[in-house]
Amino acid sequence: MIPMYSPTQSRHIRILAGGVLCLFISACAHQQSEPSPPTEAEICQSLDYAIKQAASDFKDIRLNVTPDYVMNRWDTKPIFPETDCDVFDWGGGRFTYNCLWKESDQATAKNNYEANVKLGSRCLGPDWHASEQPGKTGQTTIFSKPGSDTKIQLRYFQERAPATLWQTSVSIGRHVTPDAR
Repeated sequence: MIPMYSPTQSRHIRILAGGVLCLFISACAHQQSEPSPPTEAEICQSLDYAIKQAASDFKDIRLNVTPDYVMNRWDTKPIFPETDCDVFDWGGGRFTYNCLWKESDQATAKNNYEANVKLGSRCLGPDWHASEQPGKTGQTTIFSKPGSDTKIQLRYFQERAPATLWQTSVSIGRHVTPDAR
């Protein structure tokens, strides 16, 4: 026996069935796999490419300029996963490639910084020398190579007061200094 529904019940069933179908489609869309994180070799290749771009002020990787009263900023592709990266024109021919990511706390920031220093050392190889310097709230490592003006700076630090967030960053350029902010 086929159940008989009133026009109102039939309408509610169609709406419910449509809603279930939408939920199913939505659930399937969310189940699509996220891109896998880059391999160490891919990160090293990206780092090497960014270093090579320093000589041309990162012209080939600048996207979408945002003028500012202090500097010009371009969006760019990140080297490290889950970072927000930009190219900054500080004026006077000083360009840097910068990636920044927010950390949940000091311990996480320090652990990620230390892991990135190790990864940077492996990527850069023995020709690059690391020097470490304490920061006001964290640590900085600058990689330099004899005969090259380009520097790579890795840092972890707490944002300036009154903020309390911790961040980790990487900066690449010919004019990266220990006091770069």
